This record gives sequence, C-alpha cells and structure tokens, in this order.
Amino acid sequence: MDGKILIRPLKNNYLRMKNKLIILLTAILGFTSCDSVLDTVPDGRESLADMFTNDATTSAYLNSCYKNFPKPGIFDYFWTNYRIALSDDAWEGYIAVLPVYQGAMTAQSNVQENSLNQSGFENYGGLWNNYWQSIRRCNVFLSYIGNATVNLETDRNRWTAEAKVLRACFNFELIKRYGPLPIITSPLGLNFDYSQLNRTSFKACVDNIVKDCNEAIATTDLPWRITTSNESGRMTKAVALAIKSQAILFAASPLWNDGNNYWAEAEAITKNSLDTCLANGYTLYSTVRNPSTFQSAYQEYFCSLADVSSNPIDMETILASKSTISNWYNVHGLPFLSPNKSGLNPTQELVDAYGMKSTGKPVLDLAKPYNDDKHLSPNYTPGSGYDPQNPYVGRDPRFYATVYYNGCSRKNLTGVATTVETFAGGNCGINPSQSKYTGTGYYGKKYDHPQSGTPTAISVSYKIYRLAELYLNYAEAANENGHTPEAIAAINIVRARATMPAIIATGLIKEDARLLIRNERRVELAYEENRYFDNRRYVSPDKDLSATDHYVTGMWILRSGTSPNYTYTYKRCVVGDVWDAATSTWKGTGMERACYTNKYLRWPIEYTESNRLYGATGVIWQNPGW
Repeated sequence: MDGKILIRPLKNNYLRMKNKLIILLTAILGFTSCDSVLDTVPDGRESLADMFTNDATTSAYLNSCYKNFPKPGIFDYFWTNYRIALSDDAWEGYIAVLPVYQGAMTAQSNVQENSLNQSGFENYGGLWNNYWQSIRRCNVFLSYIGNATVNLETDRNRWTAEAKVLRACFNFELIKRYGPLPIITSPLGLNFDYSQLNRTSFKACVDNIVKDCNEAIATTDLPWRITTSNESGRMTKAVALAIKSQAILFAASPLWNDGNNYWAEAEAITKNSLDTCLANGYTLYSTVRNPSTFQSAYQEYFCSLADVSSNPIDMETILASKSTISNWYNVHGLPFLSPNKSGLNPTQELVDAYGMKSTGKPVLDLAKPYNDDKHLSPNYTPGSGYDPQNPYVGRDPRFYATVYYNGCSRKNLTGVATTVETFAGGNCGINPSQSKYTGTGYYGKKYDHPQSGTPTAISVSYKIYRLAELYLNYAEAANENGHTPEAIAAINIVRARATMPAIIATGLIKEDARLLIRNERRVELAYEENRYFDNRRYVSPDKDLSATDHYVTGMWILRSGTSPNYTYTYKRCVVGDVWDAATSTWKGTGMERACYTNKYLRWPIEYTESNRLYGATGVIWQNPGW
C-alpha cells in the first residue's frame, strides 16, 4: 500500500518496491460521488509506469490525488469541528475536546490514522500522514503525465493543472498548521539522501504554492467554474486563486513573516485574486430567493446547496464540500430538537463582535473590548445604540443568521414554531454540565436550515472557499500596505450584502482600520474555521493567545415575574460557572482554557514521526513546546 508519509526514511515500503505500485483502488475517490469507487480500475498490481499507459488508469491515478482533500471540520470525530471549538468563537462541551481545553494534549497522544479519539484534536497525526501522502501522489502524477497515454490533450493539460492546485492545497494545509516544511516537487527515489531534508522558510513554501497556482491558472483547459454535477469537487482556476490569496496573507502575517514586510506583495496577489474572480463571473450572494423562510441573503446562502450549472444561482461559492450537512439540528442542535449534543456553542465574545445595525458601530471598543482578563467587564463603544438590558435587539443581521439566542424562534420537529429559552431553567436553558444543553447561553445556527427536521433533514453545503473571503483577504493586505481607503471600500462591499452601514474611511488610521477589518472578518466568516488560524497568525512567534483564547464566556440569564411581563437579568460568566440563586454566588467549574500558551500557535508533529525525522536528519523537527 502507499507509504504512510512522503518524508519517511528508507524503510518506507513504497521506496523498497521501486516502481511497483500497490494501491487500494477501492479507496480512490471518483468524480461521480464523494465515496464511489472507479468504474474502471487496474488490478491493483500494475507497475507504476504501466499505470500511465492507459487513459482510464491515468485518470484513476489523478483521482487518487484527490483522496485526502481537506474536509470541513464538521466531519471530524462525532461532528466536532475542532478548528471552531478551539477558537474563541465557540465552546464545545463534548468530552473529546476537554483534554485540549485542559492543556492535556501531547505529541505522544494516541492519534488514530483515520479517526479522532478523545486525546487528540482534528487528527493531527492522520492529517500529517495523509497530506504528505497526497503530495507524493501529486508528484508522481506530475512526473508521468507529460508522457502518459491520454485520449485528449486537453485532458492532459487540465489534469496537470488540477494536480498542481491539489499539491498547492495540501502544502498550504500542512504549513499553516505545522509551520515551514521541506519543499518536495518530485518523487523521492530509492537513493534519496534523507539526511538532506530540512525546513525552508514559510515564505519559500508559500512562493512554491503560489507558483503551482499560477501555472495552473495559466492553463487554458482548466475551467473557472465546475458546471456539471458529476465533476463537483474538481479543482478550478478560482480555487487556485483562493489558495494563493490565503497563503500570501499567512506569509505576510506576524507569526510567519520572520520579521519581513511582505504586505505589498500580499496586496498585489490578493487584489489580483479578487479582481480575476470578479472578472470571471463570481459575485456575492445578495438576493433572498425565499423571504418567507430566510431573514437575509446571508442566512439563505449558508442554508443552501451550492448549485452546479453553467448559470448557477450561487455565484459566490468557489468550492463547496462534496459531503453535505443534513443533520445540523441533531449534532449541533437545540434541546427541543432531540439532538445528540448541542455542539458548537457560540461564545459571548463572538456575540459581542456583532455590531449595531442602526449606527454600524461595534458594541465594544475594539482596541480594548474588556476591562478584565476574564472578559466579564465589557468596555462598550459610546453611541453604538447597544442596550445591555436588551442585548439581542438591533444587531448586525449576520448575528441572527449565526446564533440562536434567548427569545428567538425555531420550528420543532413537528413544524411548530417554538421560542428558544436559554435562561436558566428554560427549554434550552444554559447547563454547562450536560452536552445537550448550551454551556454559553447560545446555540449555533449558521448551517441549520430553519425547516430541517420538519419532517425531514434538509441538506446544505459547507463552503470551503468563497468570494467574500477574497474581499477580506485583500482588505487586510491593502490596509497593512498603507492603502486604508481601498481596504475599507472592500469590506464595505461585504457589509452591504449584510445590509450593514458603510464604514467611513475619511480620517481612519491604519491601526484603527486593522481592528475593524479583523472584526469584520470574524463576523463574516464565523463558524467557517478561519478564526482559529487568524488568531494565531496575528501574533508574533514569541507571544501567546492570552488576549483571545485564554478565557471564553457566556451569558447566564435569570427570568423573573409572570407572563407576559417577564423580566430578564443578564450575567456574564466564565463558561462552566453556575449561578446559585439561593446564595447569590457563582459556583461550578468555570476555568481557563489552557490551550492558549505559546506552543498552541503551531501543531505538534506526531511523536513517532518527529523521532523518525530526527533519526534521518539529526535535526530536531518538533515544534516549540511539544
């Protein structure tokens, strides 16, 4: 079978076999469905060269390059999205996450190859192995495709470009977790000297990613958009643009820039990516098609399937996951929907990030949002229009599309509109000791179709790359490069889709604009896995995550009075604490999240793998602190 990873010493079975390929073709993904096997496959014992003497087997090998394409974290172990749960946007009460919150994660954790267990997060060992495996497959494919037997030269060109985009994607997914790694662009032969392996700079890795993307984009036969459902999930020029837009933003950011200023280059690349997508038909999803069901275009967009056609309704999605979400209400749901767990509970910090619709101002002072380390004393923005006694009134429409809060409504499983009661003792009341109830006073809503489960589950697409992020990438790079008005103009386009007032750029300095842009990014991309990586790349390598990820809070609500004249008292609390009304004191397990220290800026390389690399090179590969 395939070697476990690409950069493995000479004991690797694949290298011993020289040019013999033994591959489990039943595991190769076809383009026709997310888990189907190929209609035509070799017998599994073809020589590597023979694989490329036939159009069908050449295509099959390209399909194998797609096998480990990143899936959204919603498909992690028990639908636990660790990339969201370990950011300051959410709290996940499921037991699998708690060891990471408690700081019990180690590089020696027993991580399964293809599934998570309760001592790891996001299968860090499996991703390392799988992504290096896929890079090797791409390298093998690219080394043979030039002379391979194919029926159409247009296929040869397109497949070559696809492999380069895939290789760029896998490389970026690795370096944004582990930091700079070797740049390997060809298969490593039997006589390769592994002692020569070394980590390059992060920027060098990104330059290589950008190079692959640019070569793919220059290929005439690589399409801009997939237009037939049987090709869903295939790489396009727009995907290449999205990858390089992300990658250069990371390279310019404090965590990875090695003290260099790459913002001019980042602005140029992110602007080109955005402008080129716009010129080729991509546009924000701005019109509500079903106003009787959805309150905003933003909500409808995230509760829809990405349609694939030559003239799609959804012109914003660059790439959606092939697997769809059909049971959000069951795995990240409200208690009256009988879920397995409440899942990703939005934090009070995320709720605080949504500004006011009437004024467009942030609720909190973005330069100093809280007066204390535990975030229990908010520092409000004067004149925003926010009322702490009516905290959910008049907020950014994206709040109502993302968060279930006390007093909102959702149909139950029989189709009856039901008020969500998150106050203590309510039908969805805060209860940090039970995973079916929120630990923060809020429930996630973004991917929950409001009619799903009444009576059947409704599938929605998880957006991996979309145009709004390209606006935000460009805005950040432009501002950091001194072009604040252009940056604000970009985020105002995103805000306009959300029907939020425009930000006035006149007199706005870069430092203040930075805060607005980062907050806009947080709000627009909430529950899309970006915040986890953003919090890390924002800080320098010697710092930690104490400003964002150390403590997260919720809202403990007390109801008093009688119907219909109830009154509510709102108390901010560290997640885990419980208000004891009898003694008017906090009790419980409110705790700091220990996963804020410096070592959590990067992932650990699995213990056995880091030892193997040390043995081969004599160099310590493990990331700091692990």
